[in-house]
Amino acid sequence: MSVNNKGFAPGSRVVIRDAEWLVRRIDRTSSGGYALSVVGISELVKDKESIFLDEIDTDIELLDPAETKLVPDTSSSFQASLLYMESLLRRTPPTDDNLYIGHRAAMDPVPYNLIRQFRLYNSHGSVS
Repeated sequence: MSVNNKGFAPGSRVVIRDAEWLVRRIDRTSSGGYALSVVGISELVKDKESIFLDEIDTDIELLDPAETKLVPDTSSSFQASLLYMESLLRRTPPTDDNLYIGHRAAMDPVPYNLIRQFRLYNSHGSVS
């Protein structure tokens, strides 16, 4: 969706009710306002989804990325920065054709669940 006249756009960060949110979607309401579908970023609302109407919550603050203050990592060997970047990478889902099994899988990792996937993997030119 394109940016509206108030500056809200998917991916922008806003402060609503003293909490920081990431805008996921913006929809026009029948009364002419905007409905912001957001997910929480700050500690109190982390990963919580919500919808705010700009006609009701009139004090929505759009955060400007240009005003971001960078702080140096004073930990030894930049451990804090490396830990943060690793946590971001672990939250990113894989985009390749490999089969991944993790502790949050939708199935129990028992052999009979994986037989079809292994057969498909082996039949599509796996390197032996």
